Amino acid sequence: MSTLRMTGDLRRQLILGAAKRCLPATASRDHDQKRRVAASISEALLFKHFPTKSALYAEILAEECEADPAMHWLLALSPRRKAS
Repeated sequence: MSTLRMTGDLRRQLILGAAKRCLPATASRDHDQKRRVAASISEALLFKHFPTKSALYAEILAEECEADPAMHWLLALSPRRKAS
């Protein structure tokens, strides 16, 4: 018996969907766990598709901006770093 495997693109979209549902106002390690559980994936698989939390958030922002032309200007902004 063979099992069907998801394509990388489909898995990535499922991760993005789960992350959007769990997107917190502030990021924390606890929320990382919630995103992984919501997508039913391991931490390693999450990092295979999105090497950093910033990469995941950037992808979410890009998808949302593409869906809403009024938000296109956000794509031109450069990311800000936290002050130390």
